[in-house]
Amino acid sequence: MDAIRRREAKVPLYELIGLRVNDFGLGRVSMSLKPAQAHANPRGSVAGGIIATALDTAAAWSCDLLCSEGNICTTIDLKVNFLRPLAVTDGDVDVVATALHSGSRIMVSEAKMSRKDGKLIAVALVTLAVVST
Repeated sequence: MDAIRRREAKVPLYELIGLRVNDFGLGRVSMSLKPAQAHANPRGSVAGGIIATALDTAAAWSCDLLCSEGNICTTIDLKVNFLRPLAVTDGDVDVVATALHSGSRIMVSEAKMSRKDGKLIAVALVTLAVVST
């Protein structure tokens, strides 16, 4: 996690789905997702699984940044509301997550994906367990 925070590590999942970290701070992360044709479902929209993965990743980051030394967060519940389709041609979208609750065993984060015009694509509420590594 420290190498990722310092931007010294490549994360294959991020490269696969076109996700990048823009900025982060205590309990908050800002990422971008670049939709690609490989993400499209048969209707030509970005598959919900790609959107959910980006939201889950951002939520986990927001909580991992609050974990004490030797602990990480792992998702135990992910609730996504898909508000509008994301077209491959929409360009980069913003993914922002904020930790809402930081407990010693359970954390909760809210993650939002929006287009550059500010319209929401999806919102997620994520519950994470704090586990020791």
